[in-house]
Amino acid sequence: MVSLVSNQCITQYHCRYMKVEVRNLSYISDEFDNGNICPACPKERGSVMISMDALFGLPRKKSAGQSHRDPLHGHIFFKDQPSVDEHVASSSRRNACDKVCSDFLAGDVLRSSNRYKALDETALFGCACRHEFPLMFINLKHGERISYAEWLLQEMVQSYPAEIKLHVMYDIACTLNKYMQKYEGNNVLLKKVQLCLPIFHAYGHKPQCQIIFSPLRCDGLGLSDGEVMERLWSFLRRFSRMTKEMRPAHRTDVLCHALIYYGYKTKRKLGSLLLNRWKKAEQM
Repeated sequence: MVSLVSNQCITQYHCRYMKVEVRNLSYISDEFDNGNICPACPKERGSVMISMDALFGLPRKKSAGQSHRDPLHGHIFFKDQPSVDEHVASSSRRNACDKVCSDFLAGDVLRSSNRYKALDETALFGCACRHEFPLMFINLKHGERISYAEWLLQEMVQSYPAEIKLHVMYDIACTLNKYMQKYEGNNVLLKKVQLCLPIFHAYGHKPQCQIIFSPLRCDGLGLSDGEVMERLWSFLRRFSRMTKEMRPAHRTDVLCHALIYYGYKTKRKLGSLLLNRWKKAEQM
């Protein structure tokens, strides 16, 4: 009986994987994507607006064990975790950054060091474009250290052509900006990126930060609110009870399936979304 149930689960698992492959057809030609590219964002030149944030509602316990295989979906959404961990470890000496604004938990290395001893992965950190399409994700091994945001920002810049201007919205954009300015290697990167605060998070910052980083005061953002990650997190939270007991590869596959479905659903309603936003902009 156990063997039968196990075989059925494995069959259904690979069935879902093959359905994704057939739907996207990425194995036929490089012109097809894996369902991880927004069709509405500029590809060669223009402005791309991206929001990034962490979700601590998706941890994974150490007691769940380790994987004996790689995730089926590879790195469709999830980036190379060893590279992330190496960057955070090498940045540990300079993780502490001067407080420039309110006392936010995000970016605080002291608060993020001892709270998650029973967890192997403490949270999910990722980004999505202004059209609510999920893009890149990594796993956090600590709290929301500022070096995680730095790594993801570097990855974003490398993945877009030089002619693309990136507008990146982050809860503590002011702190991230000051942290990156302290190191000469980030000067070129900061010239390619405009850091801003999500509209609702901006009101928790000091007036000086709101003047510089509020999306209402930053050029080129239009009516983008930067809160797309909150809407994505509300969808992903439902997988918490399931994924916290999974091994790393299984957890990655389940979250990839969820993100692929979310992106597929977003793509189907993209026309009406853009039309509604256009009408709203005309009324203002």
